This record gives sequence, C-alpha cells and structure tokens, in this order.
Amino acid sequence: MLTRYQAKHGPVPLPQPWILSVTTPKTVFEKAGPLAHGVAVTQVMPGPNARTQPLVRAFREANDKFGDHGNQTYEAVEGFLTARVIVDGLRACGSNPTRDGFIQALEGFGTRDFGGVRVHYDRANHAGLDYVDVTMIGSNGHLVG
Repeated sequence: MLTRYQAKHGPVPLPQPWILSVTTPKTVFEKAGPLAHGVAVTQVMPGPNARTQPLVRAFREANDKFGDHGNQTYEAVEGFLTARVIVDGLRACGSNPTRDGFIQALEGFGTRDFGGVRVHYDRANHAGLDYVDVTMIGSNGHLVG
C-alpha cells in the first residue's frame, strides 16, 4: 500500500499509517523498505525490553533458562502470558479438565494480575486484555518505543 501510494502521488508527506499488532513489522519493512520507517504499530503486550514490568522480567528469566535467546519479541511475551493463563485455567479445572470446565474456569477468573498485565474474563467478556501500547518501525526495520 505504501509503495503504491508513493508511486501514484510521488514524494509527498504521507499521513501517519498505523498497523495492528497482528501484522509483522519485519514483513512490512521487507516489502516497503524505507517507506515503512515511521509506521505506527499497536501492541497488546508490554515489549520484551520493558524490564520494569514483572511479567517481562519473568518472561526474560524463563527465556534465558529454557528458550531461544534470539526470540525476545512482543509475540513471544504474548505467548508467555497466554501459557500462564492456560496453566491457571487448567489448574482451576481440577484433575479432570474438559473444554466446558476450562471455559467455566476462565469465566470465573474475574481480573487477575500477571506481573503488571491484568487479564479479565467473565461470562460476558472473553477478550481477556485491554492493554494497548504504540510502537513505531524505525529506519532499520526494528520497533522503537
């Protein structure tokens, strides 16, 4: 989209483009090159370098001990939190977990703090998170912010 806009309109200032966290910024940078610089990216997790967040510290400790040291990304932090939620949900199911029991366990969570990131589930809300942050694609394709 960025390259088509530039081709059609020439080198004019672009409106600030935004992409959702489900988009891979690396792919955007590979496709758009320097035009990707400055694209805002929403995030639903604290970043892997947010060391003041207890969740991120726990993630980094686990990643250093068991994981792929090069995979310290927003997606990896999200996977870590997801695993913790699943484990808590399964524990709440008891010794014979079922799909329905797992759903009921999550719906009984209410609000839980997972190291500075609050997760909320109930019968009417299965979204879990309302955390949003904004980063930006830097000139080298890495996220800034």
